[in-house]
Amino acid sequence: MCFVLDMSNSRTTSSEELFATVNFKGGELFYPSDDWEDFVSVILEWWSDSLQDLLSGRSASTKLRFMDGPYSLILSRIACNPQLYSVLGRSERCPAEDTFLGDFSSEELIISFNKMLSKYLLHVKSHYPKSSLFKKSLRLHYLPAPV
Repeated sequence: MCFVLDMSNSRTTSSEELFATVNFKGGELFYPSDDWEDFVSVILEWWSDSLQDLLSGRSASTKLRFMDGPYSLILSRIACNPQLYSVLGRSERCPAEDTFLGDFSSEELIISFNKMLSKYLLHVKSHYPKSSLFKKSLRLHYLPAPV
């Protein structure tokens, strides 16, 4: 499953940032939780840039931070299979107690992230077409298909 975005209870803040349910699903486990809400308009930009670096080979691992709280996802390329990535959930409060979320192919990560981004962009375009949120969303970019 990988990246999950639920826009059904989304709302904007006074600074015109979009807040919605976003998490990562590995098996039956959601990280940080199945109802985690965060600043989607901010973290999608962060995550897109970090994932581009990881999947292009410019880095062997990356940290995808959640903005609201001490949580992040750690994605690391598996040495014996460069198209496979191990994903851990990490709380800055207890970094020694990582949560293993699974191993995912680059294709799974790309497809999942791009679906989440599509859902976000469609929502922003249909609900906030003349806002600064819409203008900011134009900076986001899809992850390229694996080679």
